[in-house]
Formats: sequence, C-alpha cells, structure tokens
Amino acid sequence: MLETYVKNEHADLEAECFTPKLRLVLRSRSEFVEKVFFKAILDKTMIVGFNLPFDLARIAVDWGIADDGGWTLTLSRWFNPKTKTLQEHPYRPRVIYSALNSKTALIHSTRARRSRKKSKDGKFKLWPTGRFLDVRTLLWALRNVSYSLKSSCKEFQTTPKIEHDPTGDVTPEEIRYCLRDVKCTVEVLNAAKVEYDLHPIGKGPDELYSSASVAKGYLEELQITSPRAKFCKRNYAFGISMQGYIGGRAECRIRKCEVPVVPVDFMSQYTTVNELLGNWSVLTAKSVSFKDATQEVRGFLRKIDLDQCYDRELWTKFKFFALVRPHEDILPVRTVYNGMTQNIGINYLTSEQPIWFAGPDIISAIILSGGKIPQIEKAYRMVAHGKQSDLGITNLRSMVKVDANKTSFFKHVIEQRTANEDNKSLHYFLKILASSGSYGLFVELNPDGNVKNLEIKVFSGEDRFTDHPPVIEKPGRWYCPPVGSLITAGGRLLLAVLEASVTKAGGTYLFCDTDSLCIVSSKNGGSLKIPGAAGERVLPWSEVDEIVERFKSLNPYDKGIVQGSILKVHKLNRNKNRERRQLYGYSVAAKRYAIYEKKRGDIEIVEPKAHALGYFHRSEEHTSEL
Repeated sequence: MLETYVKNEHADLEAECFTPKLRLVLRSRSEFVEKVFFKAILDKTMIVGFNLPFDLARIAVDWGIADDGGWTLTLSRWFNPKTKTLQEHPYRPRVIYSALNSKTALIHSTRARRSRKKSKDGKFKLWPTGRFLDVRTLLWALRNVSYSLKSSCKEFQTTPKIEHDPTGDVTPEEIRYCLRDVKCTVEVLNAAKVEYDLHPIGKGPDELYSSASVAKGYLEELQITSPRAKFCKRNYAFGISMQGYIGGRAECRIRKCEVPVVPVDFMSQYTTVNELLGNWSVLTAKSVSFKDATQEVRGFLRKIDLDQCYDRELWTKFKFFALVRPHEDILPVRTVYNGMTQNIGINYLTSEQPIWFAGPDIISAIILSGGKIPQIEKAYRMVAHGKQSDLGITNLRSMVKVDANKTSFFKHVIEQRTANEDNKSLHYFLKILASSGSYGLFVELNPDGNVKNLEIKVFSGEDRFTDHPPVIEKPGRWYCPPVGSLITAGGRLLLAVLEASVTKAGGTYLFCDTDSLCIVSSKNGGSLKIPGAAGERVLPWSEVDEIVERFKSLNPYDKGIVQGSILKVHKLNRNKNRERRQLYGYSVAAKRYAIYEKKRGDIEIVEPKAHALGYFHRSEEHTSEL
C-alpha cells in the first residue's frame, strides 16, 4: 500500500523552491533514523514537530526512566554477534525529554561516543547535542495559549487538518491524513516564525518554554546583571528572605451559603506591587545590601495604620525583613492543619522560636489586628546602591521602546498596554509580558538530575547547617528571593488593606484568591442572615465603589495613561450591555467557588441545612502554634 502510494502521489507541500512537485520517499524506521534523524543531529539542524515528544516516541524502539525523572528513548539497535541478540547501539545517542507541564517539555539528545576509536588528540569524538523545537511549546511561549494543531491552523489561517477519525489501518486516506499533518506543521511553524521574529531577543525559538522565557529574553536585552551577583553577604540575605517567602493568599470566608457578591480585583497585582515597592531600582542597582534597621523599623511600625497604607510614597519603605517572635499575631504560616493537610493560612500565630517575615506581611498583621505590633527581634532593610552603567535599550514586539536607563520596565509595560488597547495583539502581548516578567523568574529553581550525593550548605534564617538532599535545585539566572518574597508579601498586603477596609465598613467577603476579593454586596445593601454571621452588613454597591475609589491613591503609573484605581470592579459585574447586574456566590473551600447570575426561570438554589453552613472568624480557636 505504501509503495503504491509513493509511486502515484506527491508531497503535500507548496513553496517556490518545490517545482516540480516533490516526490515522496519511502524509508523504513531504522533507515529514517540513521540517514535523516541522526544526520540532522550531526549537522545541528533543528528537529521540529507539533507535540514533539509524541512523535519522538513513535520512532523509538525502547524506553527507560531518565535520571531527572523524565523519559529516555532508544532509537537504534545493533546485532551483537557474541550474544546473538539485538542490543542498544553503543555509538548512537538517546533522546531524553522531561515534561515541565502539560504544554512544555525539555528535550535533548545525549552526547554518546561516535565510535570506539579515539581521535588524534586521544579523546573520543562525541555526538553534538541535538536541537529540538516543539511548535506547540513555541506558540505557548509567544501567546500563553495552549493550541492543538487543529486550532493553531485555524488561528493562523493556514491549511486546515483533514477532518478524519483515524482507524489504525494503512489506507490511502490514512496516509493522506498523516501527510497533511506534516504540511500543517510546516505552515504553522512558518507563521510562528514570523511572530517570533517580532521579538528582538537573543533566545532561539527552541529556548522558549513559556512567556517567562520571553520576558527573560527582554531583561537580557536590557543588559541587567543577574540579581544574585549584586547582593552583599548573599547567602545570609537569601536565607532570611526565603524563610519569609510564601505564595499567594487564598481562603474561603463563608462556606456553603449563597450570598450576593461583587467581585473586585487588583490590576496586574504583582507588576503593580513591584512598582509600588520600587523593585526596579534593586534590579538595576550596582550593588544591594541588607542594612541593620532594627530601631528604625520598630519606630516605623509604631506609626503604621490603615490610612497610611494608602500613601504610595510610604510603600518604598516596606522593603525590609524582620525577625519576629509571634504571639497571637495574624501572620501567614505554612503548617499542618486538621492534623493531616499541609497548607498556608493567615491566622493567629504563636511561636517560641523567632521567624523571619517580609515587611509587608508584618504591616498586614498590624492593620488586620487593629494595631497590635508583633515583637521585632531584629530587622534588615534592603538598600540599593548606585546604578548599572551599561543598561540597554530594546523594543518590545518591535513596537514599544524600553530604555532601562530612563524608565522602569514594570511601569512602562503597564502604561503601554493601556495606551495600546486598540492594538489587540500588542495589548495582549504586553499583558502577558507584565505578568510573566514580574514574579516567577525571581524564585525559579530547577531540579538538577545530574548532581547526586552532594553535600550542600543550607542558610535558613538564623540557621546554618549542611545536608545531603536527594534532589539538588539549581537557581535560574534571575533567582532573587528578597525580591520574590517582597512581591508576594506586597500582594497579601494589598488584600489585607482591602479586607480591613471592608471590615471597617461593617462588611465581609465570600472568599479571596491571590489578587481578588469577593465582597458580600447587593445594590441596596442589607444584613446577612446566615449562621455565625448575624449582623454582618451586605454592603451596598455605592460603598463598594467608594472602597474601590480609595485605592486610586496607590496608582503608581502615569495618570495621563493609566487612570483611576488599581482596584477594579470586575467586568463580570456587568452584562453584555455594560449594565450593572447582581451576582451571587457559593464557596466550599479555598479556590473552590462559583459566581453566577440568577435569572427568571433559573433553578432555585436551596440553602443547605444549618449544620452544614460555615462562617470563618479569626479567633484563638484557629491559632497556629509551631
């Protein structure tokens, strides 16, 4: 069937260089691997596919588990005359891939010996490391969208896939279906190449694994030195800040009760926090130090209240870390809840052993408790010294100029995103760039499967010791725990300020989730009538709008471009005609909730029985003890 098809058909490719039409060539699997695949590796030619790990597995003859936990594929065998058995070819490379997530895999080939003979210099010739490009991963990096081959053809308006359900039989229809997929992959690759070429970054397309890779590429173009190289007494400073590092805050306040709600969220929260704290001055500094500021911080905290948290000028003074001896202080803690569940909670915390916390978390504790100041044992302020002299200039997506000498990357990206709302492609790219370049890269750690049985020095707060961990993690180039820790703590402070403002108004909320709060609110307000929350106000929309408006004072951007408050009433609160509508919410746990509109004719939602209802109050009953 295959031989007949090759004689009668041509390759399904169209290009100026393909005249006349290309003949098809039929090869066995082993012939293809030897004459095409391995030759591509030798020539350092990029090997391309769509969902490439699947394609590579089709041409493998054996597999195993790689040292890093991924998969290793054997592609070539030879007949051993001594054992009279087929064995893995000793002079051919394997292919190894490790899935980072559902969209991305790290793929490389091993540097096997090319023969048993040594070269003139007495060394063995080794295979070069192959270059592999998964077009699906490239599109994910460029657009932050998970495409299938079918949807990518539709998005880029290239030749569509053949609509066909594979049967597994070898028929002309099946062969044509497979060859069309090759054509689709080539055309989508070329479309992705056009988009990739818009980005003036040094990273090759096979080096982009996510939108964060693109963001790193731009930071490299701005010639920013690795933050790790700038810190004085780095190990101690990083050990302090990593002890204070905790992720985003998420909690369920009202459980298994339907309530009227108005969801609100912060605009590009982590990007905004970076700008409020002045982290760009740290990243572009000549050097950074941790300065003893114990007395200064103690005095500063005695003056902090909710109103001062709305003062944008004060936020740059929040860049400190303090050793706290907590006693019923409302602080974030990662511990075991209900005897078995490990989680992070913002609860009353008591500990005999002092713990390092980031400054914004300590300020959150003060305003959430109504003014109780935690006991500060010592404190260090992060101080930036000077400025790099060789900072660069680049153009985002070849359209937006960024000069690291004159402007903050975080600030400029948000301002240009707002200024280019009419350019959908550029607006969307800048939105993704702002998010991906503002947080994760500063806490990036990658397991290194090539290092084993290594003794390491551990710096954790005040503790220093040696260890032999089973997995060694290698920090990324932009790894900077002080910045990463302050970013998430700053995000939690914004939520704390919002929570305190709602509480001050007599209201409450259904849940919070990283950058959002779902406020219990209706058009005209009222009072809650659920167990445990009798007397809590249902805030009217007008009071929610007043709280939102108050965050206008924290807007760190050019007011002529980015207007209004950094807290937004979520677009879900308006229908397709932009009219305000009443929403309802129902939550069962942190990050387990539904927000919906009730219309005439909808199924009536019946409240659960009273014993199933729950309302969370912070009290001594929820005290966390370490």
